[in-house]
Amino acid sequence: MKRFYLQTVRVTFAAILLSFPLAFVLPVEISFENAVLENIQVIVLIATTILNLLLCGKGMERDVKFFHVSIAGIALLLVMRELSWGRVFFPEGIEESGPVFVDMSDYPFKIPVFIFVTLYVIALATLIFKHFPLKKLLRSELPIAGLIILTLTGILQYTAEHKPGILRMNRLEGQIFEEFNELFFYSTLPGICIYLNKSLKRKT
Repeated sequence: MKRFYLQTVRVTFAAILLSFPLAFVLPVEISFENAVLENIQVIVLIATTILNLLLCGKGMERDVKFFHVSIAGIALLLVMRELSWGRVFFPEGIEESGPVFVDMSDYPFKIPVFIFVTLYVIALATLIFKHFPLKKLLRSELPIAGLIILTLTGILQYTAEHKPGILRMNRLEGQIFEEFNELFFYSTLPGICIYLNKSLKRKT
């Protein structure tokens, strides 16, 4: 399993390097909201949610279960965010950088969505604050390479979105590169969760 994890980290790092030149040649449409890259991100996050629920298997130690339930909850929250809380199903037009969706102030489901997300975040935060096994996690063997990938892709996402000129990109090229790195960030999570599952179980 560790060998598989390291292979996925190597492939992800290679993909990050490849995505830089691709950002200059691929059509901007692949980075639109509710388009190819965003849809793959949602699929990866749903898979991450399901994976973590499956890792809460019968007989699993309590701390390990709470770890995976917490990560599943965070991944599901990210799914909802990627879908703009449902606004992606209410397009109003299109511009150079992608579709324009209904403004939150005009969103017909804004009140129930606000109530649901607020209660969900409170419940998730309470779960993490009370039960997340942070001390045990810090004493466990950590997936350093995966954490480096998360940090790198997080920095590249921010730079591509807010300061694309640093990367010698225009706004649309930066948008493509940002969406690629967001995908790589999410796709690193399943391997990290599997690695930490094994590491936490060795501590029980």
